[in-house]
Amino acid sequence: MASAGSAATSRGPRQLAFLTDRLPSMSAAERKITDVLTRSPDEAISMSITELADRAGVSEATISRYCRRLQFKGYQDLRIRIARELAAEEATAGGTAENGIELAASTSADLLNRTARLLDPARVDRAAAAISAARRVVCVGLGASGIAAQAAAHHLLGIGVRAESHADLHVLLGATALLDASDVVLAFSRTGSAKDVTACVRLAQEQGATVISVTNASRSPVAKLSDIVLQVASEGTIGTLDSVLVQVFVLEILMRGCLERLGPAAELAAARVSEVIMGRLY
Repeated sequence: MASAGSAATSRGPRQLAFLTDRLPSMSAAERKITDVLTRSPDEAISMSITELADRAGVSEATISRYCRRLQFKGYQDLRIRIARELAAEEATAGGTAENGIELAASTSADLLNRTARLLDPARVDRAAAAISAARRVVCVGLGASGIAAQAAAHHLLGIGVRAESHADLHVLLGATALLDASDVVLAFSRTGSAKDVTACVRLAQEQGATVISVTNASRSPVAKLSDIVLQVASEGTIGTLDSVLVQVFVLEILMRGCLERLGPAAELAAARVSEVIMGRLY
């Protein structure tokens, strides 16, 4: 029979993703607080700030700063949010296929909203400017992230940006090796720790190319090698397309920024590409 603590652990980190999303950028003290909250969420909503401080081994002032950093007015506001998350979990527990559409829509909307809060507008602007001015853009992504990389190359090419993506690792490495300071690598990696993606990013950096990464882990190897890091949220649920969803969301934002900068040139390119493709339809 599982203990209360282990039961809380099994659901806490998943349901309290608004906390665990920030783990990669948290200090050691903040991680201790998050660990207590996600391991025992049911207890957390009834803990006083003093009790939480004792349990986490930090000061009350640290908890107050933690709450403000997460954009809560204070500890009470954070407890209310945790209570709401637990209530939502209870409401969806034991659901059937009938509520699958509603649950997927709700989860996706929450994920996108959390990603929007994580994104730094200044970094997004820098990324869009770099892509718009690039001679070439190599979009990197393997596994599920390869879907976002291919989508990026396809859509950027459609507005006149000379973008490419390669599923074959050797071709990808070759393309990256030929980049220079006028080029950009747009790398998609949920964990930011994939060795092959890291190799491409490191090679691009050595060639002087600007590296933009879209990842959940802001302190990962890929992020550390990047000039611009666009952090996204992650639900971490096995068997879903959550990581691809947020990556394509960021792509959509970047596309808007590129369109604004390229102006009429993008419109002319889009018309030309569309004309060629439409000519191949029956």
